[in-house]
Amino acid sequence: MTGTEGLTVRYEKDAPPALEGVTFSAAPGERVALLGRNGAGKSTLLLALAGVVPPAAGRAFVDGIPVDRKHLDQVRRALGFVFQNPDDNLFMPTVAEDIAFGPRNFQVDEKTIAEKTASVAARLGITPLLERPTGRLSWGEKRLAALAGALVMDCRVLLLDEPCAFLDAPSRRALASALAALPQTLLIATHDLALARALCPRALILRDGRIAASGETGALLSDEALLAGCGL
Repeated sequence: MTGTEGLTVRYEKDAPPALEGVTFSAAPGERVALLGRNGAGKSTLLLALAGVVPPAAGRAFVDGIPVDRKHLDQVRRALGFVFQNPDDNLFMPTVAEDIAFGPRNFQVDEKTIAEKTASVAARLGITPLLERPTGRLSWGEKRLAALAGALVMDCRVLLLDEPCAFLDAPSRRALASALAALPQTLLIATHDLALARALCPRALILRDGRIAASGETGALLSDEALLAGCGL
């Protein structure tokens, strides 16, 4: 299971909590949308699961592994994170080198790296981009390249922060199709309610750092009073 128990996060000691008492869990292979207006706590929740921001109280766990200093290496091996801005994921000269960075960092042999890079690129339909400089990609191509860099690590849990932001319609469809075919546990923070409905059977709605509602995505998105109250 992946989730949190009573998780509270504060960025400053005397500031209001960015998250307060958040408890949820996602089963292996489950796809869960994280919804809420700007500042509701969606990105903070993903960062806490990745071990980037520490809890003030409570705990987080990824694929059953506690997110703490002792287990952080195990967490990072189980977890893939695609940031809201794909430029935060991409930093190597070419797409192929960027995809290969993770396995190479863990000292995987070069033959296996080449095979895994080719396989994940083919799965996402970006084989023609492998030798392209990462700085010369469209926004949609960057999204897919960033996703490839996470998937090549054989992660079991994938965190995605606003994966369809600023994408045109063809790029959005390509990314949504790629995500729908993945077997990993997916936690998707998004303002795209249509994407949430199409990809995620379950959703959490965050408001002011707390879970305002949790349940079947279609039912939540049909509750106009709930959506209005949560700024959606």
